[in-house]
Amino acid sequence: MGPFTIIKTFNDVKFDKEMKPLVICDIDHTFMRCLHDLEHFRQILNADYEEVNRIFKSVFTPPDDSEAFDLMNTSYNLGFIKQTDPEGFNQMLQTIEKLGGKFVFLTARSIAYHNKTTEELKKVGFLYPENYDIHYTNNEMTKGEYIKKTNLINGFDHISFIDDYPSFLASVYEFFPNINCYLFRYD
Repeated sequence: MGPFTIIKTFNDVKFDKEMKPLVICDIDHTFMRCLHDLEHFRQILNADYEEVNRIFKSVFTPPDDSEAFDLMNTSYNLGFIKQTDPEGFNQMLQTIEKLGGKFVFLTARSIAYHNKTTEELKKVGFLYPENYDIHYTNNEMTKGEYIKKTNLINGFDHISFIDDYPSFLASVYEFFPNINCYLFRYD
């Protein structure tokens, strides 16, 4: 299975009913995603190219996916966001609470954007972010290094780390091979 498990829903995070869990979760493209999927931006670009070809009676090559990705990321950065998996996330939170565990966010964002981060979390339906710890690496270190430096996992028996970025998962696994690492992928 390798150092991490690929999941498409938070329902796939496994818990040991006999252990107090800690779940560490990324924010960008894991908990939150762009409001529209990549296909939405492909269609916009293709319609634009069809219109240009009709007007100029020529054949411009349709855009590649990099342009659609750029539009999607711009849209995300402008605040067109939603939760990736609200039902699965809420179920996971209930399980963590039932087992007496803890949930925290760990993001590469800068702590200077804490207010923006909490506002975005509220915007996508996470109504009380102040009740949860949000840790920021400030893009100064890997998430594995951050967890080690801050002793974030002390006091917990069953630890899970969820991220969409393979290198962050690899860094956590490198420092803590006993942590259950999940690569979050949404359609």
